[in-house]
Amino acid sequence: MDWSLRACSRRGHVTYAPDEPHLRRRLRADTALGEAWRCLRCGDFTLGPPYGEGPADEAPLVLRGRALRDAAVLRLLALERCARGLLLFLAAYGVWRFKGGREAVDRAFEEYLPCSRRWPTGSAGAWPTPSSSTPCTSCWRPARGR
Repeated sequence: MDWSLRACSRRGHVTYAPDEPHLRRRLRADTALGEAWRCLRCGDFTLGPPYGEGPADEAPLVLRGRALRDAAVLRLLALERCARGLLLFLAAYGVWRFKGGREAVDRAFEEYLPCSRRWPTGSAGAWPTPSSSTPCTSCWRPARGR
């Protein structure tokens, strides 16, 4: 995948006309449709006037190739971290908001799962499964919303 072409398709080409004649000759071309300038990012020629002019020292710094790919990956990682932080914040808010509502949660369990009081605790795998042989199968249906 050519990251330079992808960036130019999303943000547009970056053309620049340097004041130095030898650099200007390398970045400019005359075509039957008019003047074309070389994109600093992808290297393609685009029709029309350049988007910037001036000394070559003041040309915009444009990421290309591997640097552009690395910047895109870093942006994706930053977005993922932002999403994780938001989820963590929402979980913390939920804990803070409902920290005094344990009685309501206990009441909901008692209402929808009355057989939950009989469940053994403390041993791994000792929880009953909802099957026709389980005596409290009727308790599972309202809890699942059916």
